Amino acid sequence: MKVTILYFTSSGNTARIADVLADHIRRSGHQVLLTALDEAQPSDLSGADLLLVGSPAWSGERVVQPIEEFLTENLDRLRGRRIAFFGSYDWGEGRYFEHLVARLRVEGLDVHAPPLLFRVGDDEPQNDDAREFMGEVLGVTGPAG
Repeated sequence: MKVTILYFTSSGNTARIADVLADHIRRSGHQVLLTALDEAQPSDLSGADLLLVGSPAWSGERVVQPIEEFLTENLDRLRGRRIAFFGSYDWGEGRYFEHLVARLRVEGLDVHAPPLLFRVGDDEPQNDDAREFMGEVLGVTGPAG
């Protein structure tokens, strides 16, 4: 399976989660492309079976606008791929992906829910949480460790 991880980070928290997920994907024997949004190209979506999208919570407890714009501009490239979300937040209830997930599902896209979320200030992304999430979205259980 080919997995693309696309993320936006402002303080580095979402990037750390992306790194943990990429490690789990590699150890599960899958190919992974890890790219920050400011370096991403629409072609990064080509050939991906699964797209993991990371965003911190933004003003008004929303996904950052550049992520929403990138996904909206590339809706046709997203069709036929499974999409899952992850991110970090430091206030609110961590429900900031709900609007985007609902909108993408209306577009007919295959979106996994719930997202993998970490509250800033809590422990670093936990391997067990990441492993369980990746097992769900990949349909397999990753190796221990």
